[in-house]
Amino acid sequence: MFAAADDGYPEVWDTVDRGSDEVVCVPRTPGPVLYGIRGESAAAVESAAAAVEAERIERAETFLTNQGTDVHLRTAPLSDVLDGRAYRTTGRVAGPPETRRGGHVFVPLAAASDGESGAERDAGGAEAAASDPPAGPALVRCAAFEPTKRFRDRVRALRPGDRITACGEFTADAARGDPPDDGARGTLKLEKFAVRGLVTVERVTPECPDCGRRMESAGRGQGYRCRDCSTSADGKAERALDRALEPGWYDAPTHPER
Repeated sequence: MFAAADDGYPEVWDTVDRGSDEVVCVPRTPGPVLYGIRGESAAAVESAAAAVEAERIERAETFLTNQGTDVHLRTAPLSDVLDGRAYRTTGRVAGPPETRRGGHVFVPLAAASDGESGAERDAGGAEAAASDPPAGPALVRCAAFEPTKRFRDRVRALRPGDRITACGEFTADAARGDPPDDGARGTLKLEKFAVRGLVTVERVTPECPDCGRRMESAGRGQGYRCRDCSTSADGKAERALDRALEPGWYDAPTHPER
């Protein structure tokens, strides 16, 4: 299967997961289906299927689908996302990522500033329907659930202030009973996200240029000073951040068919 996937790439895709060394085109559950090949054309998937060594095949079918096209995603600002629909929406990370019970990772996303909320669109992206009314406060929690495995590390690498485009289905808290008390109106279940802008510096307490020790606050609005050297600084210093992310798309890995 791995050889067939290599030979067919990039026209054949989501057949194996190289990160986990796992075949993902074979069902986990008992049944008559041996495997399914995804690709860009009938010729590509049929060629890959012919290269797979498997038990005798009684019959095969080729289907035209919209897998991998993102046609299910509407482009909309966070304030317009509605329960039970899938979106592509841009915002700024509003707090640090949090790993909760079960290994699920959550990160709050707030509305982007004017001109950012719907600026990024990919080919095939659909606009939000004009009849959809604004749905409320523009703060949601984005979720990377435990089955997405290493994708969660990408989400954990986000920092407050980063600007991202998040893709996934939105579930409104109001439609699901008593919501968590975090100010968010619901959960966007991440399928993938794109980094649009990264915070590259952080503000830290300055160090004394003479002794190298960290300064202490001189009082509200009075800057910082070194108790030993009597040196002072007007405010916090900027320190460059070494980020594990780069601008671009990050996708959840494909899982074995169920």
